[in-house]
Amino acid sequence: MRCLRRVISLGRFESPAEMFDAHECECDNSGCLMNESSSTVTGEKIMQQRSIFSGAILMTMAGLLTVGCASSEERYDQPPRESHRGRLDDPYQSTRADQASDRASIPALLEFSDLTAQRLAQDITSLPHVIERYDAASKVQKRLVLEMGGIDNKTRTPSTDFELIQRRLRSELMKSQLIRSKFMFVESVARQEQELQRIQQGGGASQTNRYANEDIYILQGDFMEAIRDSRRQYFFNFKLVHAQTREIVFDSSYDLGQVTVR
Repeated sequence: MRCLRRVISLGRFESPAEMFDAHECECDNSGCLMNESSSTVTGEKIMQQRSIFSGAILMTMAGLLTVGCASSEERYDQPPRESHRGRLDDPYQSTRADQASDRASIPALLEFSDLTAQRLAQDITSLPHVIERYDAASKVQKRLVLEMGGIDNKTRTPSTDFELIQRRLRSELMKSQLIRSKFMFVESVARQEQELQRIQQGGGASQTNRYANEDIYILQGDFMEAIRDSRRQYFFNFKLVHAQTREIVFDSSYDLGQVTVR
């Protein structure tokens, strides 16, 4: 009678199927005898091999757990999965850097900018000051002038952060054809005069255009902060002010509470 006996082959862990080799043997009444091509494997050796195999599995599992924990800790401080080489595909996503910072949250600043742009786009064209601006001679509605005003920053967040969202707000407003039909967006006099001098290479005394104060509206920003240990409370405010009367014709505010996570 002939049979197949499976014997453990040490050092072969590529796949479960390769962990055992089939050896042909011949059986008689006294038991199975291996062919000369195979070595006799005693019960003690099989137990020893099984013990080594079990130990190898335990060591492998322990190594995987250790690597997994280390990888998790490393990923904790890395940018979100959506990023590519440090770039955030979603600028509104909060990162660990935002949570640990003692400055105003960048996603919150972006949300405030979007909210103000939406409100201002809806309200600005219906303001009485805008509707009533007609040229007396031609009886045609005049385009008003919208200037970026100063930033009054009373927080520990750099003023450049607020200038960023102020310029971003202007860009959003300029996307509206209706607003551009009623307002002319202009650059600051100081910056444009400097550019004019550069272009003319310092020659000439030409100045950029000036506009009547009654036609100018200024977009100003106020940013304040209250601190209580790890808690910070922010108040962001954008307002549209008539240059001549100093009347605030539009106001948008935003409250932000943050807790620093160390």
